[in-house]
Amino acid sequence: MADVCNDLCSGRALLVVFEDKGEYLSCVVLVPRGNDLIISIGCGKMMADWLDLCHETLVTLAISLGFNRLVVDGRKGWARVLAKFGFKAAGKGIVVLNLSEAMI
Repeated sequence: MADVCNDLCSGRALLVVFEDKGEYLSCVVLVPRGNDLIISIGCGKMMADWLDLCHETLVTLAISLGFNRLVVDGRKGWARVLAKFGFKAAGKGIVVLNLSEAMI
């Protein structure tokens, strides 16, 4: 966790927090790497309440910043959860969305 804090404090990573009416929903840590925007940490309760908003926001952000792909580096179960948005499995725990094919 110290490395995540160091990345955030140094500006190598970005923390995005999602909330609704003052209630915490989710947060993600984003790390730029070449033409990819990497989601290295994502967490939150009641995923059904925030997943669509999170997807739309992060795709819009990644496109506006000029990235080609949004990449999730996490558990392999994300491939199943994110398939409805066009993400595809690309290795153990890696799920990729080509932003030119993004559905928002």
